[in-house]
Amino acid sequence: MTPADYGLKTSYFSLDPSKDYEVFFVREKEAEEFLSLVRRTINTGRIPRFVIYGVFGIGKTHFLRYTAWKLRDVAKSIYVECPPCHRRSKFADFYSVIMRSIGRGYFLELLKKSVEELRSRGEQLSEALGINQDLASVIENTLNVDDYSLWLYFSGMKLSSKEARSIGVAHPQIDEDEAVSILNMVASLVKKFEGKQLMLLIDEAELLIRLSGDALNMFTEAIRGLTDERSKVGLIFAVTGRGLDHLPSVLTDNSVKRRIGISNYIPFEEYSESDLREFILSAISYRRIEGFDVSQKLSSISTKEHLTEKTYPFTEEAVEHIIRVIATLYKDGKIDAIRPKEALMIMDDSLAIALEDGCSVIDSSVVKRACKALEGAPI
Repeated sequence: MTPADYGLKTSYFSLDPSKDYEVFFVREKEAEEFLSLVRRTINTGRIPRFVIYGVFGIGKTHFLRYTAWKLRDVAKSIYVECPPCHRRSKFADFYSVIMRSIGRGYFLELLKKSVEELRSRGEQLSEALGINQDLASVIENTLNVDDYSLWLYFSGMKLSSKEARSIGVAHPQIDEDEAVSILNMVASLVKKFEGKQLMLLIDEAELLIRLSGDALNMFTEAIRGLTDERSKVGLIFAVTGRGLDHLPSVLTDNSVKRRIGISNYIPFEEYSESDLREFILSAISYRRIEGFDVSQKLSSISTKEHLTEKTYPFTEEAVEHIIRVIATLYKDGKIDAIRPKEALMIMDDSLAIALEDGCSVIDSSVVKRACKALEGAPI
């Protein structure tokens, strides 16, 4: 047996947000309302800033990727995975990940186009680019001469004393204010040369909850700068947390919350059983081979359980069993929400068993075998 025998394009149902970003199941209406809000904000010349939060495994990462795809005509979206943090992590570490996500080639290309234009008009780089004179001097002395060292410094890396002297800077690493000004510079150049809003889509921001002490204060100050009314950087943070009181304090500090706007903290609701059923059917449809004649296939299959075009290759009873198992796991405290993560896991395992055994359909007996490991999991 092969997946094609079931009318499927793949041997799995699981979704990869980095590849399957063109679709978003179940909550399309809510998703489109949010995207309309972001688009409207951009089109009216304002800067979008949002925090979306909810329990683990309910699609926040997928939603960020989907957002980037849907807004590609008006936004240059940069997906950023928040790096692991400890209590003394610096904003420079976080900033370096953002810059690497933007990319050296793209950053230098923007910078060179801008500097060439400014020099032809005789304008001062620091004033035109919105950066301090030290950063402007690095550009003047290093661009097209030592692009690698320029990139290292502007991307937040700590230089050796020798490297710092070679590009003419007094300190070996940019500070928080300079990092914010560079991101604002990038946003301005993206708008200038592409006519788009720079959007940083920051995933797994719950990792910032580990910050404390001076590191927390400096980090909060940088986030405050990025969300200030003068900032040109669009932001969407995705955070695992049931409520605002479970989010990192860098995102709930009063000064940051005021700048983002309390109405822009948007909860990602947990799934209901009906949501999960719709998700399962959508996942089946998404993986189905285009043009596959399901009705003809069903006419050739004999089974004691109920088959429909929407559920095939699963029976209706198999789909319902998946939903019941996940609801029970939640009720028993083995998972913290009804969510698609476990459903996709069961569907993948069920398909693997069916392919191995040469089953004509994936009925409830196959699903029960696939569920054994989950049902035996500890609380």
